[in-house]
Amino acid sequence: MEFEEHIIKVKKPQKNIHETLEREYCKIGESFGYMPVQSPVFLMLKKKGSQVAIEAQFGRQDEIERSLSRLVKSESDLCVFVTSSNARSMRLEEVRALLLRKFAIKSQKYIFIDIEKGRSVCTKSAWEKFANEASRPEWARAGPMPPPPLFRKKQA
Repeated sequence: MEFEEHIIKVKKPQKNIHETLEREYCKIGESFGYMPVQSPVFLMLKKKGSQVAIEAQFGRQDEIERSLSRLVKSESDLCVFVTSSNARSMRLEEVRALLLRKFAIKSQKYIFIDIEKGRSVCTKSAWEKFANEASRPEWARAGPMPPPPLFRKKQA
């Protein structure tokens, strides 16, 4: 099982949400060779050649935007945004759209997790689609659009 799958499977704790989530994510990170390091995000895990930033946010839209900004500035390979559908601030798709609209994510992979329902949304697929299209050889790319069809003029 991959690192991301373990992170997504973490269930919502009954109490001390932030402390329990941090402990669970650190335990998962350590099993994959990551060490927690100090940073402005909720939790930063690092190992040689890889870095993971995790942000747990249950607040309003402006707080969510600040959390996304911290994730983007972390320049981590994998960014995880954890929220709860019970917070009733923004849905996962809305948070994803906010990220793509306001920030340049480059090649970072983002995973948005709703710990209440165990649902997740990912953003790297859009970047991978673009990268795959850009790296295709010229002969394999779609050509220009064909000209519109010609219609005969009606004769009076």
